[in-house]
Amino acid sequence: MKKILFYISPLFYIFCLAAGLFMYSPAAVAAHLVGGEISYECIGGNTFRITLTIYRDCYSSGADFDNPASITIFNAAGNVVDDYNLYFPDVEQLPITTEGLCLETVPDVCVERGIYQRNINLPPNAGGYQIVYQRCCRNSTIVNIADPDGTGSTYVATVPPSALGPCNNSSPVFNNFPPIAICANSPLVFDHSATDADGDSLVYSICEPYDGASPFNPQPNIASDPPYNPVSWQAPYSANNQLGGSPVMSIDPVTGLLTAFPTQLGQFVVGICVSEYRNGELLSTNLRDFQFNITTCAVVLADAFAGTDSVFLCGVQPLLLDGTAFGGTIYQWSPSDGLSSTTILNPVATPSQTITYTLTVINPIVGCQDSDEVTIVVNEAAQVNAGPDVSICPGTSVTLNGSGNSGATFTWWPPDGLSNAGIANPVATPPQTTAYVLTATLPWGCTATDTVTITVPGYGIAVSVPDVDLCPGDSAVLAATGGSYSGYLWSTGDTSAQITVSEAGQYSVTVSQTVNGCAVTATDTATVSIIPAATSVTLADISLCPGDSAVLAATGGFSGYLWSTGDTSAQITVSE
Repeated sequence: MKKILFYISPLFYIFCLAAGLFMYSPAAVAAHLVGGEISYECIGGNTFRITLTIYRDCYSSGADFDNPASITIFNAAGNVVDDYNLYFPDVEQLPITTEGLCLETVPDVCVERGIYQRNINLPPNAGGYQIVYQRCCRNSTIVNIADPDGTGSTYVATVPPSALGPCNNSSPVFNNFPPIAICANSPLVFDHSATDADGDSLVYSICEPYDGASPFNPQPNIASDPPYNPVSWQAPYSANNQLGGSPVMSIDPVTGLLTAFPTQLGQFVVGICVSEYRNGELLSTNLRDFQFNITTCAVVLADAFAGTDSVFLCGVQPLLLDGTAFGGTIYQWSPSDGLSSTTILNPVATPSQTITYTLTVINPIVGCQDSDEVTIVVNEAAQVNAGPDVSICPGTSVTLNGSGNSGATFTWWPPDGLSNAGIANPVATPPQTTAYVLTATLPWGCTATDTVTITVPGYGIAVSVPDVDLCPGDSAVLAATGGSYSGYLWSTGDTSAQITVSEAGQYSVTVSQTVNGCAVTATDTATVSIIPAATSVTLADISLCPGDSAVLAATGGFSGYLWSTGDTSAQITVSE
């Protein structure tokens, strides 16, 4: 995936005047500033190395790089505590490249970068410091701010008090300088990320460039006091819409990826900030102030695989190449190995080994092209075998016969009933039929799974021995019923299918049977009760007068009664 829209080495700059494309007139431009920023590096103790980077138009009639460039040190109250002169900048004329832009002629432009450095002493204080450089003026052809040739620049680096005594922080530094020339009605995608030497968390945002100095005092020896005013925007542009177009310019707060789709021609000032945080506390914010020129040109953009420069496969398998293109209609992939087609944007790739594919997108009308690469890494595929399914008897164990790639890690799921779920060959004692899934994972992330089922038969037998009531002196036979069993064991020690009992108590029997090689048992218990012996009952003789009646009552508290008359109650009435 290409993260910078144009190939920048390291900066492409074009002055685009309102009168036409790539025209330049020294008389029309009295200013020279293109952009800049300031940063610091902790050297040790109270010593910081200050780096001031300025970009200038070396064809303009404006001033050369300052020598010296004066920086001012302010405390938290906004008071001047020191000032330094920075001498002899390291000046480099930046090479020009037009790769990615469709141009009939290469514009005659000149951009210089001047880098100043100096070590300074910042003793500890309660509020930290601001390091400030101011210069005027900007190019008069800028269209998104008011009075551009009367507007200067202020570059600020903030040193928090926590970074002092001894120093323990360096400000973040942007990795790339943006392309200043971009095409109208074409996408801008630029990696505007930064690097922080201390590993602090970085957050990116669109922010407003600062004004500073003036045409009457373009090179102040002492900068004006903070805080600083932003530039004045020319409608319809604003702090939240610095470049115009739709969607408006934005930056990913996490990755620093800058995107825009400008439509209006002209020269534009923009500001990008990176803020560093440590343990959730804001340390500093670094503002980069620079210019874009939006001009009439064509862009051809190739992206071999959206979102990445490399794709990882596990073994040989088909992959749809997620190529995207802008500004071109002819597509060429190379090499052709493993591709379903070399002339469509999204062929299917089935490489047998790691390979790098190049996508070339061509605009045949203007004769421009762009290329991008993606590497398909074909890793060794994971292989795993959980072993054959097996049946075991209830309560018994079996060693699982899992296997896979050398160097793989193994995981069984569920872990229930396993001696160790993290090895290939654990001992399994499942309480019931269970399907175990074995996953093999290789160090590069490839995985494979297989399943083995351990069947625990739910064999069941039943036995029944009924309860018995005995009269004193009687006996009864207790028999195990419910099936044909191969073994019997009574609580009396008998091993026959039935026993004879004559005493009260509980008698249990355990029966056994072999089913498909597994020993299965069942148990039941019978209660033997002795019925108490019957007692005598007495009825008194009675005499009745003719026509009278009498009640005959059986005494003794029995549970059942039966009279010769057929009655079953404890007493009856008689009259005869």
